[in-house]
Amino acid sequence: MSQQINLYDQAFRTQTKPFAASTMAASLGVVILAFVLLHVYLVSQLRGIERASQDSDKALADLRAQIVLLAARNASQGGGPALVEEIARAEARLHARQELLQDITTRVARTRKATPVSCAGWLAGRRRACGSRASPLEKPGISRSAAGRSTRSWCRAICSR
Repeated sequence: MSQQINLYDQAFRTQTKPFAASTMAASLGVVILAFVLLHVYLVSQLRGIERASQDSDKALADLRAQIVLLAARNASQGGGPALVEEIARAEARLHARQELLQDITTRVARTRKATPVSCAGWLAGRRRACGSRASPLEKPGISRSAAGRSTRSWCRAICSR
C-alpha cells in the first residue's frame, strides 16, 4: 500500500485575531503618536511665525524712531506730509501683520479644539483682508444664486468686488 497519511489539521494552526486587544492598543498608540508629532510641528511653525512677527515689530519700532528723528530734522524744511504718509503706511503694514498673526493663532487654536471654520468666521476674515466693512447683503449686484450654490463661493464673490 503506497498511500500517504496526512495528519495535519487546520485546528492545530495558530489563529491570528485581527481585533485582539494588543493589536488595537498598538494601532491606538500609532494614532496618538501621529497626533503628537502633528502638534509639535504646528507649535514649531507657530513659534517661527511669532518670532517673525516680533522681528517685524522691532523693525517697525526702529523705523518709527528714524521717522521721528527725520521729522525733527526736516520740520523746518516742510517734509511733514511725506512723513505722515510713511507713518501711515508703516502702521498699515503693522496692522496687517498683526491681523495675520491673530488669524493664524486662532486657526491653530481652532484646529486644536477640532472645530471647523465657519463661513461667518471665514467671511469676517475676508472682510478684514479686502477692507470691506459692509454686510454681504449690502453689496449691490450680488445674489446667492449669481455666485453659485456654495456659500463659500458666495462669500468669495462678495469679497472679490
